[in-house]
Amino acid sequence: MNAAGKSRPNATRSDRRQAVVRRRREQEYATRRAHATESRRRVRRRRLLAGVGIVVALLLVGGGVALVLHERNKPDLALKASKIASKAKEQKIVSPPLAYHVTYRVQTAGDDNPIYEDVIVRRPFDMRYRLSNDATFAKPLYDLVITKNNRTERNDGVPETAENATPVLLSYGTRFDATLSDLISNGFFVRRERRKLLDTECTVYRTGSFIEAGKVVKATDTQHTDICISDDGLMLEEVNVASGAVSLRVTATEIVREPGLADTDFPVTTDAATLTAGGVQVVDLPRSSVPTTPYWQWAAAPEGWTFSSRQRVEVTKVVSDSTGPAATKVSWVDLYTRGADVLIVRQGAAGAEPVSVDTTNAIDTTVGDLGAAKLVVDTIGNTVVVSDVNGRFIQLFATTSASDLITVAGSLKVTTASG
Repeated sequence: MNAAGKSRPNATRSDRRQAVVRRRREQEYATRRAHATESRRRVRRRRLLAGVGIVVALLLVGGGVALVLHERNKPDLALKASKIASKAKEQKIVSPPLAYHVTYRVQTAGDDNPIYEDVIVRRPFDMRYRLSNDATFAKPLYDLVITKNNRTERNDGVPETAENATPVLLSYGTRFDATLSDLISNGFFVRRERRKLLDTECTVYRTGSFIEAGKVVKATDTQHTDICISDDGLMLEEVNVASGAVSLRVTATEIVREPGLADTDFPVTTDAATLTAGGVQVVDLPRSSVPTTPYWQWAAAPEGWTFSSRQRVEVTKVVSDSTGPAATKVSWVDLYTRGADVLIVRQGAAGAEPVSVDTTNAIDTTVGDLGAAKLVVDTIGNTVVVSDVNGRFIQLFATTSASDLITVAGSLKVTTASG
């Protein structure tokens, strides 16, 4: 469940793309089979040519015959943004938009037809992400809406699902204004050239995975992703190389900054699942309450931040399976806001975390009274994770730099519930 913290869905952005491409290929294959009897010879020839990917043309050259090899049906996945400098200077992300709407064209290797992505963000809480066969998005193949209190998913041919939620770091709402320096200093991003796309200059960085793969990794000789980031922190282009071969290109085709978004741009059209049906229950609590013992909090909101809400969250696993018995996990979520920034503190019994945080590439650190902790640097924000301190887990998610988050987390103090 993603009731709070990072909004990374179980299926990542790259998983969604691959699922759409795979489903489309299956549909195309079924159509070809339906017409196989009347067009077997033509289809066989087309498959042969597609499999080889080469058209052999006979040309008469000076009375002789030359063989010309031409790659066919192979997408051109080279970086398209125009290069304006071979080596980029240090980039400062300034004036990031509070809201934006970006449409991307996604081309995968081996598939002639692109798919399209639509990313609509209103910081700090709202986001809509869609995948479609065309740029109209009239019939999206996948549609995810995240708001301050709800998460809704729609899949082509699958009933819409919704769950109650608490605020999260938006999974497709990158915050390079907060985390770029951390990504560079920890070796996850390497600055490269300067380019220009859609009349917007951007700086290219090399990293090791898709931007929305769920975690950042360092690039290798055979596995890397080049991304171009504008000076206001938007991704304009992404090119992925896997096993030494270019596999994907994502290119912005339209960018609208400050589009004047309304609540209706983030539609929630179905009721959230109940707790007994495996949903999430969120209960607002008085901000002055100390709901459990021990409870980690600040004596007063950190400087510049506003204490917005305190909530009790229950997530139920209805059926026992190989991962464990049926159970209800309880945690508490405190939300602090600062303009377009969020600071989220989630805590509960150690071992009962309803939201998992991948700490594979985390950085070991020490955080005040919390002690040993893991720092997770990401493109959507930074996270501090403490697995067990006096029988409690603590997770802090923030759209701030790593140093600011560690400083703020270091001033958390344990308190005891009255009565």
